[in-house]
Amino acid sequence: MPETVLDLIVVSPQTDEEDWVIYSPQIPGLAGGRDSFLQLREDLSEILRFAGVDLPAHLRIHVEEIYDSTDADYVIRVAQDPYHKDRAATANRLRAALTDERQRYDLLGSPRTRTGEVLFISAVASDTLGELAAQLRPSGDAALIVCSVANNFIWTFHFTNSEELDEDARSLVDLGISESTTIGEIMGQRTNSHPLAVLAA
Repeated sequence: MPETVLDLIVVSPQTDEEDWVIYSPQIPGLAGGRDSFLQLREDLSEILRFAGVDLPAHLRIHVEEIYDSTDADYVIRVAQDPYHKDRAATANRLRAALTDERQRYDLLGSPRTRTGEVLFISAVASDTLGELAAQLRPSGDAALIVCSVANNFIWTFHFTNSEELDEDARSLVDLGISESTTIGEIMGQRTNSHPLAVLAA
């Protein structure tokens, strides 16, 4: 029997008074919070058991930071995995791009989540569309996938599981790709600069 795979999203507090909070697209009833990320990690098994999760399971932990902005609130999500350094470097490139007025306008003009933020997911070339889709809320979600390319640039594409949130998104079948397609493969296939919007439904 295949091991259960769960994506756990940890929300970094914006103030000292707030807790580190956890939720999961695969576990609708999961809600927990602790004073620190370390404490949250230590109590994770207890939190998951309380939510009715059968352990052991393969856990993919992501940390997201929320930014309040006059243009649009946005979230940057980085997975805590063996590629964390690369993902963190991509997130830093994204933050730098957001300081440029023109790039900021383009990036924050991306489709929003149902709660109104722009969600940026820091990716690496070996990530598959299926792994990224698993991070989206089943009720409908939208994200901008961000990956580093040479000379401190970033490459992005729109990603959603709801046509309602991005009417321009095309299905995997239409694009000739699948859930097992990697970000690197998509980057290698792109021959034009037209924005890519993928519907993972």
